Amino acid sequence: MFGSLTENSEERGLDASDSASEKYVCFRCIDDPVLKKEITTNCPVRRCTYCKRRLGRAVALETLADRIETVYLDLVEMGEDYLVPDDDSDNAHWRTDGSTPSELIAEMIEADDSEIADDVVSILSEKNAYDVVKDGATDYFDSTSDIYVLRVRDDPTVREIWNSFCRTIKHDGRFFNDEAAKLLAELLDPVLKGEWPRNSTAIKTITPTDDNRFLFRGRLANDLSARKAIYRSPIRQLSAPPRHLNTAGRMNAAGITNFYASFDKDTCVAELRTAVGGQVVIGKFEIIRPVRVFDLTVLETASSNLSYFEDGFGLLHAYSRFLQGFHAEIKRPILPGQEPLEYLPTQFVGEYLWRRVEPRLDGMIYGSSQLTDGANNIVLFPHASDVEGYENETEAELADSMGSEKDEEVVWLKSPPKQGNQESSGAATLRYLGDGLTVSRVRSISYETDERHVWFSAMPSGDTDDIFPIVVRDPQGKIKID
Repeated sequence: MFGSLTENSEERGLDASDSASEKYVCFRCIDDPVLKKEITTNCPVRRCTYCKRRLGRAVALETLADRIETVYLDLVEMGEDYLVPDDDSDNAHWRTDGSTPSELIAEMIEADDSEIADDVVSILSEKNAYDVVKDGATDYFDSTSDIYVLRVRDDPTVREIWNSFCRTIKHDGRFFNDEAAKLLAELLDPVLKGEWPRNSTAIKTITPTDDNRFLFRGRLANDLSARKAIYRSPIRQLSAPPRHLNTAGRMNAAGITNFYASFDKDTCVAELRTAVGGQVVIGKFEIIRPVRVFDLTVLETASSNLSYFEDGFGLLHAYSRFLQGFHAEIKRPILPGQEPLEYLPTQFVGEYLWRRVEPRLDGMIYGSSQLTDGANNIVLFPHASDVEGYENETEAELADSMGSEKDEEVVWLKSPPKQGNQESSGAATLRYLGDGLTVSRVRSISYETDERHVWFSAMPSGDTDDIFPIVVRDPQGKIKID
């Protein structure tokens, strides 16, 4: 804890006891939520030196500087050095990537008026000048240098909890694993209880009137016989498979029936990893009762509301970063053959959310492992995976031949499929929309790749200090030393 803004004075207006040379900063000039609250709670009423507005709560500049100093010194360090090529020769010179102290402090306190940060730096530079000169301490308040950066030290606590959870699930037994459940509760309870993220919630309800109530679920069907099997009984074929046929998935163990779907057709096709030329029959479903879901996509921006000045900032920052990484862990693509082991942690998460959370969750929204830019999926847990008319559907009788008309595939019916009573009994969560059935054929696939160069070099003899570094230019033109 670095303290807070307090002054040893009673509440008062501007009077003779305020020095004429003293400067004051009001709560309106600083947007950092913690500092703003401390000023409005603990500081007297004065006239702000910077905005010169009406009288209001304001803190003495030197008090503000003292409050900033400890936090700033805990975060600041020298920027990284890199080589910059000289345009007029083959030489290069070193440059340090960074900002001035004033720029960093203005960022920390969220002050629009740069003069406030400049004055704070002036006070702290004078205060630390003796240590710099006498003891050779690093001068982090040199207003003439733009070589400083703010770097939050990683707090390993949260990541260690997740790693312990993964080890426990993968290697110490999945069933009756109370230790794993305890670790997961420690990680997720702040989100599930609405304590995080701030000013938002990751727990949402999708209702039958919402625009995002429509879901798409597909099956690979590259030949006509596979497509005909779907056309005969589309509800059964496109719904979640029955328990005895259900294989392990990202969020479920084998035999557990979850309903996986996407919010658009392109994502649906991509999630099936359809090859070029492959075809997918896609069914459209509608949510017909309110469902309560855990939306992991909300966690991507959870760090934006953190203040450098709040107690436990390092741990909160680590927790925020973990949650972003948690979403990435849930949605990351698993290579074929690695599913049995790598899916274990996410399967346990799915079962925990399904069985252990109160009020009950019906499902979870997560980003696509194949696409970006808002491509999202949803998984509905077993109790929320029922589709209306599933039990009563009987197979349609198809003609031997198929027709085609422009962009449509025509299915000749001898008798239509019977879907039973379409009135919702209250148990079903989804309704299949027969007029939304489509077939998507993949024409091409776009790949985004990361490239690493492989360098072969003979090991020089003698002292390894004589080995010259390999100089590589990155895409921004900076020269990095490997």
